[in-house]
Amino acid sequence: MTAGAAGRRTRAAGVAGAPAAGGAAALVSLLFIVAPASAQPAPDPPPRLHVEVVGARAVLSPADLDTLVDYETAIVDHLRTQQVQQTHEGDLGKMARAFPIGARVVRTFGRQLSVGAGFSWFASSRGSSAKASYSYTVVDPTAQYYQRSFSETITIDPLDLTIHEYFAHAVVRYDWIARPRLRLGTSLHAGWLVAECTARRGRTITGGFYPTYRANTTELDGRGNGPAGDALLTARVALTRRLGVLAEAGYALHEIRKVTGSSRTTAVTQDGEATSVELEQTTESRGRWTNEAVTYQTGNGLYRGTVPAVGGQGNPFTLSLSGWRVRLGVSVGL
Repeated sequence: MTAGAAGRRTRAAGVAGAPAAGGAAALVSLLFIVAPASAQPAPDPPPRLHVEVVGARAVLSPADLDTLVDYETAIVDHLRTQQVQQTHEGDLGKMARAFPIGARVVRTFGRQLSVGAGFSWFASSRGSSAKASYSYTVVDPTAQYYQRSFSETITIDPLDLTIHEYFAHAVVRYDWIARPRLRLGTSLHAGWLVAECTARRGRTITGGFYPTYRANTTELDGRGNGPAGDALLTARVALTRRLGVLAEAGYALHEIRKVTGSSRTTAVTQDGEATSVELEQTTESRGRWTNEAVTYQTGNGLYRGTVPAVGGQGNPFTLSLSGWRVRLGVSVGL
């Protein structure tokens, strides 16, 4: 073999080994890149224990309590439909809404089930007043020279209704993962409800065919308790691993069928020509609230209804705080 041939063979071997050496270097570089990444710890799982704080808007329609508004409206408007001189001020209002607030602690079991306990509370009041004045002249058709003038003013002030609700409950929720950060589900709250209600009404009637003054004030206080529950649709959005926002909407079945308490009624009557009160009566009672039947003559006929009373004759009074509720809140993982 000549020297030239040996040189060519050596150069060929060097050229053939170059790709193998480059591949080994690339593999070593890839290992150095992948090894640190694979060594990074897995992200922490979301916390299982959450504290949730919510605020809500509740629709209220306590029918038995609102009958007091219906009755006083019938009195103040008893000649509204008649062709007589009249003026009206104000309007008597019913309970319509409340804004409960609440907090609860919830623990997640698995990926979908959550169980916990919570407490909610609200205080709602409605104050209103109304006034009506009527006047007309009655002429005897058989003796037109004989006339009688009627002038009357009816004032309902105040008419105050107040309700307090306290609801301690257990929470069971089932979620579906709709998106990586979004959970949709249903929630059931069941527990014990305690509620208080008060009614304050002052009524004054002056005038008539003969000058008279009649004032009547009524104060009622009641309290009751019983089982209650909420059925809700829920949505939760995770902002971070620990912080989220939630929305809930559904129906609350909150009714107390036995309310007990006290009442105090004071009636004052005075003739327009008298210089002092002629008759003053005060009545107090304690016991169970009832729906007491009442009637009142109006221009459209006889008004028939009921009003809340304590210890009277009538069907048992029910304090209904049921209605639709919408809630918004925040959730913090512990």
